[in-house]
Amino acid sequence: MAKTEPRDRINRLLVTVNTAERNIIQGHAAACSMSVSSYLRALGVGHEPKSKLDAQVGLELCKTRADLAHLGTLLKLWLTEKDGLGAAPDDVRALLAKVQETADAARDRVRAL
Repeated sequence: MAKTEPRDRINRLLVTVNTAERNIIQGHAAACSMSVSSYLRALGVGHEPKSKLDAQVGLELCKTRADLAHLGTLLKLWLTEKDGLGAAPDDVRALLAKVQETADAARDRVRAL
């Protein structure tokens, strides 16, 4: 939505909500990094603000995928029969623990949405 000069906004709308509705609206606005007024204005003119949380979860999922790809590469090296090319078992276990930790964090964030 294009920014307008604050002086252009001289009309007020009064919306009456209960406490639960207010908390929900404030939560949605905060998730979009917007003020309540900006959030409601955007919705009112037909825009759907994008949650910043969705982007954060997406980044966590991308990180998890990258960790899994790295783990796959290490496992391939570990399972080779050529001397000196296999990854150390401790390295593979450490990476697996990191992948599990990242996957758990991503899962928890998705559940929180």
